[in-house]
Amino acid sequence: MEKLEHMFMHRKWIFAIMAPLFWGASFPLIKLGLESSSPLFFAFLRYLIASFLFVMIARNAIKFEKYFAMLALIGVAIPVILQNIALQFAPAYISGFLQSTGPIYVLIFSSIFLQEKFTWNKFAGIMVAFLGTYFLLSSYKSTNLAADLLILLSAFFYSMGSIIAKKLLNNGYRAMEVVTSSTLFATFFLFIMLPFEKIHFNSISVEYALLLAIFPTFLAYIMWYAAMEKMEISRLSCFVYLIPFFSMIFSSIFLHETLEAIKIFYGIAIITGIAIAEA
Repeated sequence: MEKLEHMFMHRKWIFAIMAPLFWGASFPLIKLGLESSSPLFFAFLRYLIASFLFVMIARNAIKFEKYFAMLALIGVAIPVILQNIALQFAPAYISGFLQSTGPIYVLIFSSIFLQEKFTWNKFAGIMVAFLGTYFLLSSYKSTNLAADLLILLSAFFYSMGSIIAKKLLNNGYRAMEVVTSSTLFATFFLFIMLPFEKIHFNSISVEYALLLAIFPTFLAYIMWYAAMEKMEISRLSCFVYLIPFFSMIFSSIFLHETLEAIKIFYGIAIITGIAIAEA
């Protein structure tokens, strides 16, 4: 039993890194998918495919309870809609940076709603990681303030969703129950929003939706919630700072954006901040 626990202790760190890696890749993929699809339908398609995957492997984990609906609306549907709308007008990598404000909200909310300890290690680590992220993208000049504000707002809702999810896990629900049920409810909420936009899409947008459904949605959320079962959310949220670093790398691959050596240095600063917060 001790060996199994030791193995999972190492696995949770892998999960905590792999989820942000997939989420970092999601921003350029969303950007590319939105070139041929309307934002609400693209989000719905992504979560519809992910829902099928969850139902296939975890049908018994589905819970039709109000708390999962609340998590789906606040922590999934609303921020995804805001993010997709904003990414039509903002660069892919800047979304990752603005999303990295989330751990600040989580640190505050977790101490209020989850009674997690507010430690100076956590605060110092978050500040170091945030400064590394800031300098990583300090050359960015906003061309659309409204889009930036939408992304900031989505980060706020994602953070609230993290608090609700951790509360459910603390109350005895399993990680697979939380992620499966919230994904299904989120798909429903996205579906009922479709009449509010003029839908258009093609086969290319379907391909991008499939990639987003498998990696940043299905696999990433399974890993993130599994890690959340074993870690304080205020500590786990520090790994969100890896998203803009990975986003910049994947943006250079998919969107051919320049990756400079100094940005790698700032990426190391982000990792240092995470290490301080986890100490």
